[in-house]
Amino acid sequence: MHSVVRFPRPDSLFAVRAGELLADGKSKQALELCRRGLIYYPENPSGYTMLANAFLAMGERERAYLVLVDG
Repeated sequence: MHSVVRFPRPDSLFAVRAGELLADGKSKQALELCRRGLIYYPENPSGYTMLANAFLAMGERERAYLVLVDG
């Protein structure tokens, strides 16, 4: 039997929380929060900005660029 891990749906202010995580040096957690948040709120431009910032914090400059260019 397989168990499914379910994450709670982030609220629409997920990008604010991601910014707080980034400020605390928790870039991987911020990245995952943004990815989940953008599934539910793909029209949130701050979510893409925070996702790019998380990639930058992890040294992934090209991926950060692609997020900003391609969404």
